[in-house]
Amino acid sequence: MSKILKCLLCLVVISLSLEIIVVASEPSHVTAGMPVFTAIPESWLTEWNDPTVKNRPLQIIHGSFGDRTTPEKLRYYKDDCGLGGLVINLPFATNAIEVIGGLAINVAANVPSDNYLRNEIGWQHLVEVVRSAKEIGLRIWIYDEDGYPSLAAGGLVLEGHPELESQALVYDETKNDNTAFSVRAAYEYTHAASNYYVLRRYPNPLNPNATKRFIEVTHEQYKKRLGDLHNYIEAYFTDEPSLNAVNIGTVPDDVQKTRPIADPIDPNIPLLPMAAWSDELVTVSGDAPFNKKSLFVGDTDADKNERQRFWNTVTQLNSQFYYQAIRDWCRANHVASSGHTLREENTDAHVPLDGNKLTILRMMDIPGLDMLNSDPRVFAWSGWKAAGFPASAAALNETRLIFTEVSDFNGHNGDLASMQATAAWQAIWGVTEFALYYGITGTEIHKKYCDYIGRLNAVLREAKPIRSVLLYYPITDLQREYKPTAEPLNIKTQSQRMQEIIQSFDRIGEMLVRCQIPFIIVDDQGIKDWLRISQRTNLPLLVPQNVQIPQEIRNLGICELTDVTDNPLTPQNIENHLENILDSKLEKIVPANGWISFGHFERDNRTIYVVLNAGNEPYQGILKCSKIHARLQLDPMTGKIEEIQETDAIPLALAPLQTLIFVEK
Repeated sequence: MSKILKCLLCLVVISLSLEIIVVASEPSHVTAGMPVFTAIPESWLTEWNDPTVKNRPLQIIHGSFGDRTTPEKLRYYKDDCGLGGLVINLPFATNAIEVIGGLAINVAANVPSDNYLRNEIGWQHLVEVVRSAKEIGLRIWIYDEDGYPSLAAGGLVLEGHPELESQALVYDETKNDNTAFSVRAAYEYTHAASNYYVLRRYPNPLNPNATKRFIEVTHEQYKKRLGDLHNYIEAYFTDEPSLNAVNIGTVPDDVQKTRPIADPIDPNIPLLPMAAWSDELVTVSGDAPFNKKSLFVGDTDADKNERQRFWNTVTQLNSQFYYQAIRDWCRANHVASSGHTLREENTDAHVPLDGNKLTILRMMDIPGLDMLNSDPRVFAWSGWKAAGFPASAAALNETRLIFTEVSDFNGHNGDLASMQATAAWQAIWGVTEFALYYGITGTEIHKKYCDYIGRLNAVLREAKPIRSVLLYYPITDLQREYKPTAEPLNIKTQSQRMQEIIQSFDRIGEMLVRCQIPFIIVDDQGIKDWLRISQRTNLPLLVPQNVQIPQEIRNLGICELTDVTDNPLTPQNIENHLENILDSKLEKIVPANGWISFGHFERDNRTIYVVLNAGNEPYQGILKCSKIHARLQLDPMTGKIEEIQETDAIPLALAPLQTLIFVEK
């Protein structure tokens, strides 16, 4: 996604713990013996009433800490704001002003950019902040870059090591085959030269020495400076690393004119199709060097096989040299690796930016997303992909924590209802770790927001998402079809088959979301892993049109439902298909409404449903359930808990942007 300037001198969320309201008109403290609460374990109820730091959001602070470095001053974030922790880094600077949450924030800091990771005063302040945070119980994550994208370390990785720069194989069709291909630095026309932070040359994630140096100048420095305090760090947040060698278009003109320039653009570099490259690709290809021409042109099976082989190899090297290297270092030092990738929501960008988005995200201990839009209706547009990929990565890894970097950069300017609903639909996908870029005004709005996330996590963080439907991620077919172009990345520059595959994949996912059918995204390896995890084979696999499922996968006994032109998957027929395969009734919203987001969880042998009305109109209806049990209705906005009767249809009366949680007794 397009990003806000990562150097925000972030203020912090002020929050106020709200008491549970057990009747509509009178707030009261929870007391033992109240019949309405007998079905909820005490640990759930304690967290619901007063969420602890593990369930509360974290505030991202890139700039100076000011005078809030001592335990007494730092208590502001925890006690007054209700935050669970901070995402911090050695402060870095910019000369820009950013408008976030309705506030004009001067993000100029007191540490020049050329002093990133070299400023002694900055290190002293950071160590003091971590020490104070530990003393008062604030969680701490480390942001691993000067701005973004991660891997540059503010230019230090390439300083004295130009051989580590990102490379691109370029193709000039006007030349003959002997001279048409060349390797150059991947800078001009790439994300490194077209982002919201700084124009800066970028290291090569396909070169293991680049990541090794990144870890040396970044992670090892934090470890050295923090000493024993480093054991208190929960995770490192890596931000939008990518293969880089693709034209993703330009930022708006007003941004283009004002961004800092660390490395000037060479206007004489020709605009040509390009693909990620490294010497390691040459080495691993061995006696079967890649047919370079097939990477750019050709539609024979041989051409497509070569493209698949190339991008599969790129995925393996990208996964191993960058993501696994960081994860291995983090695990060896008892912290988690986390973060998010670039353009999760753009399916057409997955091949050139990552090779295989799902494989890459599975290399993180806490996979994440970037959600810069606080219009909750985005869940039914492209937002489901942003959340669906990291959520699926976590499910396939059999882990629970999922991270989001969230703000209102692209919409809604931080009104409370939209912020809460945006948190809710991500929690429905399984998100647990909320890192905030919201500008903070110190009003009651932000006090309530932290409590809201705390209550969501009080019930859901320890719960298991339940998903019995699989959506096939056609990455192999996309690798076979993708051809680099000189023009900015756009689905219309690709083959008709690739367009149809992506349009079908996107349509099926949106249909499932709007029909309230939870699912996970799986590639070939993911199918094998999910069959092992679920210990069943008769699971429905929804397949986009024009996709070729390998025979090896078909032999596993999975039940394919393919979207075809003359018999497409539709909301009208998909329910019957799925119920026949699963041999059970689906939970169903009646009447149908595409703005309802629905999640199904289990915890302590209790079924949990989460229902959000992301629309602008009230919703009145029912949720049909496969099981008949008495349930409790929990409202994370007010804290109210009510008992509802035993029935197979839960009555729903949802105001716009309201979320309700239903817990089986």
